[in-house]
Amino acid sequence: MRVWSMFKENIRSFRAIQPLLNEIDIVRKGVNLVLKMAKPNAEQKAEVKDQLRDLRSLAMLGFSQQSYDLSPAQTYKLQGYLKMYQAQTGPEAMRNILRGINEQFNHGDTPVAKWLRLVEKLYDYKVKSQAEIVGLRDLEKQARGLQAERLAAAAEKARLSLEIEEEKLCILLKDADPVKNKDFVAPDYDKTYELVSKVINEKITLYPQGGRTPLLYAFRRFVKDCGGDQERINKGILAADKHGHWEIEIPQDLAKLREEAQTFVTDRIVELEKTEQEMGER
Repeated sequence: MRVWSMFKENIRSFRAIQPLLNEIDIVRKGVNLVLKMAKPNAEQKAEVKDQLRDLRSLAMLGFSQQSYDLSPAQTYKLQGYLKMYQAQTGPEAMRNILRGINEQFNHGDTPVAKWLRLVEKLYDYKVKSQAEIVGLRDLEKQARGLQAERLAAAAEKARLSLEIEEEKLCILLKDADPVKNKDFVAPDYDKTYELVSKVINEKITLYPQGGRTPLLYAFRRFVKDCGGDQERINKGILAADKHGHWEIEIPQDLAKLREEAQTFVTDRIVELEKTEQEMGER
């Protein structure tokens, strides 16, 4: 029974990640359309092909990192990508890949060219949002390990809010995708481009240098002051859980956020199954 349960979980994980990989494939198609206009030489084409392959691998590693701790082999692979693309995190490496492609080849004014610049802008946002989400997840994990449930709930609430916001931006960008949505034409796309660009920029400005979430900012400052002393950190977490002024509505908010976050996952899986069915009927 345990083997069957693990098998079903693996299938579910595959279905959950597939929409993300589909999005990466759309980016790849967009890049290929831009390359047709730029007319790179054979060596440049091969280099971009490798970069797009790395983009896909980084997306898979990022998904895995959100679900569980990476294996030593995965960590080693990620570190190699970070060094190669001069990045501190996976999202930053992905941003650097697309930024390099855009700077070198994407000089057009077509809807696809503009959309790829929007994707780069979204990756700019993800560099910041994912750093915040990872930090909140770490705080949540530490708090739950110490049974500091009120603090853990506050961290989870903040994390889910950011994850939902990020997912909504991804959907916004998907709706503006001219690679798949052939109805977009150059003159009309300017308004779409400006709108999506404005929305993403507004979200980016919500991240000051110290981070966006007051709870995480305070925790990071505290950890720094502790000099890495885990015993002091644990005592601080327990004290914050006991004496913090937590919002009474956090449990109700959490239930709503968990439901909304699960809805996004379910909708993505349903969308994938619909696509698979349509492809099977062709």
